[in-house]
Amino acid sequence: MKRNYKQPQKTDTQTLDELTAFAFFAQNLNPSFFVKHNFQLKTALFLCLTTAAVGQQKTKKAETKSDTSVETYYVLEADNNTRDGDYEKKVNGKLAEKGKYRNNVRVGVWEFYSSDSTLELAYDYSQDTVLVERQIHQDGAAKHFVNVSGGIWQQRELDRAPIPLKSSQELFQHGSLRYPREALKKAVEGEVLVVFTVGTDGKASGFLVKQGIGYGCDEEAARVVKSELAPIHWIPATHDGKPVNAECTVSVKFKMQKE
Repeated sequence: MKRNYKQPQKTDTQTLDELTAFAFFAQNLNPSFFVKHNFQLKTALFLCLTTAAVGQQKTKKAETKSDTSVETYYVLEADNNTRDGDYEKKVNGKLAEKGKYRNNVRVGVWEFYSSDSTLELAYDYSQDTVLVERQIHQDGAAKHFVNVSGGIWQQRELDRAPIPLKSSQELFQHGSLRYPREALKKAVEGEVLVVFTVGTDGKASGFLVKQGIGYGCDEEAARVVKSELAPIHWIPATHDGKPVNAECTVSVKFKMQKE
């Protein structure tokens, strides 16, 4: 199915193909052509051939597996730690995200999918542009605490809430949550609210317990939320058309399993 968006500019691959073609074209022309048209032959050829050589480094396919996910991507043959090429991740056998790396940097359009294979988010890393936005994050009208100025936090209606660049299949799952021993002994159940800030730099920080139930559950909830959300890059919230620091809240529930 064809997506209803387009990239604003040429992709790296298209640019590389054009540079390679120009290099070949230039090599087969009489140097007088460049003199006549005021081209700097040596500089033009050097830039084109150097760019082509960098882009044509050999890659090989690699795969990383966990209990629930499989990542398929390409790395440089000369450096297994450098991703370069197509990337795809599946969670429980279902596509979660796909895109492209160039020298370990995400470039171009990346797509993120829900567990029912619905496109939730399409984000162009090269242009820093949201092309498709998931419905669950179109809640700007909800009030969030915003750092308006001078460290003062006030509730404001956002143009757009912070958006995590991650599939919902991997968000707020709390898979590493451990029930504290003291809470188990006391049969403590309940909900812990953890707050954190998404800055204008796209980083999540300042993880604190807003509402707790004690017996080790508060600390465990804060640990899990931080471990899950801190590594993720976020698209900052906007207010009055400008990026702002915004406070977010996550709920972590503790409920004992009935035998």
